[in-house]
Order: sequence, then C-alpha cells, then structure tokens
Amino acid sequence: MDILTTLNTAHSAIKIARETFSTLLDSKIEEKAKEKINAAMTNIGNLQDSLFEIRNELFQLQTERDNLKKELDEVNNWDSKMSEYKLIKTQGGGMVYAYQDEPHHYICPRCVAKHEIHPLQDQRNPYTGAYQCPACDKYFDINVAIDLPESDPPSYY
Repeated sequence: MDILTTLNTAHSAIKIARETFSTLLDSKIEEKAKEKINAAMTNIGNLQDSLFEIRNELFQLQTERDNLKKELDEVNNWDSKMSEYKLIKTQGGGMVYAYQDEPHHYICPRCVAKHEIHPLQDQRNPYTGAYQCPACDKYFDINVAIDLPESDPPSYY
C-alpha cells in the first residue's frame, strides 16, 4: 500500500470518527461527556489538518521527484548522444566534434557546451577549407586550405 493510499484511508477514518463524535454530542448526554467529546473532536480536527499538510507536502515531494527524474533523463540522453561524437583536431587545424558513424559530419564545440547539436556547414571554399556553424556563425578550419596561385604581374605594354 503506498503512502498516499494510507493517508487517504487515515483521513477517511478520522472523518468517520469526527462524525460519530458529532452525533454523540448532539444526543442527550452529561456535560462532562460533552467536554470530553469536544476535546476529542478538536484533536481529530487537528489530526485532519496535519494529514492534509502531509498530503500536500507529499504531493510537492512527488512533483519535485518527477522534475528531477526528467532532468536526469535529459542528462542521460545528452550523454548518450555525445558518446557518438569525438573531439578531434581536423586537417585544417580546427577543434570540432566528429560524428563516429554515418553520415559523417562535424558539430560546433561552442554549441555542444550549450547542449545543442548543429552540424557544421561546408562553405565550399577550397582556399579556406572552412565550415560554419549555422547557430553561432563561428567558422572552423576543417580542410587544408589551398594557397592562392601567384599570378604574373599585369603587363601594361
């Protein structure tokens, strides 16, 4: 039997006891008995209040537990996702996370720190070899850059 069921059962039993005492109080009995019944009803009322507070506290604790469980699940999910990536230094000298499976791609370490995954986009510029993060616009040197060809000075004659 869980604690909430136990509390609800106790609350019902106290309610029945209070109603019983109230019925006795309404009947014709001695004054001393009435005083004792009133004292018992006051105690039962206090007990009901305490049970109500305990039930509210239990609800708050259960809500907090559920929120913490959700946070833990998110952390575990993130750790599971990140286990598929490895921090590497690329041929171009950039430090990025590389996906270990297919489709091969890189993600931004700056965004990883914020628990976000954004595949870097190839800028298709062989002279820089750069990829760009679509979220934070940071560039990473992934491929080796090709040197610009030296051209002959222009001839004016």
